[in-house]
Amino acid sequence: MSILDIKNCLEPVMRKMSKEVQAAEIDREMEEFVSDMIDTMHFHQGVGIAAPQVGRSIRAIVVNPSQERGDEIVLFNPVILDRKGSSTMEEGCLSVPGFQAMVKRAKWVVVAAKDINKRDLKIESEGFLARILQHEIDHIDGLLFFDRVSLLKRAKILKNFKRAVKKT
Repeated sequence: MSILDIKNCLEPVMRKMSKEVQAAEIDREMEEFVSDMIDTMHFHQGVGIAAPQVGRSIRAIVVNPSQERGDEIVLFNPVILDRKGSSTMEEGCLSVPGFQAMVKRAKWVVVAAKDINKRDLKIESEGFLARILQHEIDHIDGLLFFDRVSLLKRAKILKNFKRAVKKT
């Protein structure tokens, strides 16, 4: 078990478009990395984590709305194929600790990806799982939750976050 360092929203890796994971790259080393991502997510009581949050610019995410060990969904190269409806809820992020904002996202999504066994899959989800999937896919696209709020709110979050980081 390894707990990886969480990168904050100011780190360059958080703003890069992550590279696709080739099937050949889903090997024992990748399984260990994903296991460390899962341990890190649980350690920080998160419901999702993306590879850039732990310093790797690859298209890998883990989601776990129940927060129960064993319920994790590991996805490589996830892409949203379809989305419907909208819902606004408060979101936070392991990379922006202590800050939340009301974020509007699709209520229902269909996501295509590869799993840890290199199988293609589609996930149709709604509600909380759909929100987590969208949030984590944003990370591998170089976006953060506050990119989906007004410029004024975004500026306020960034200003206050930078101030909080300076104090530590």
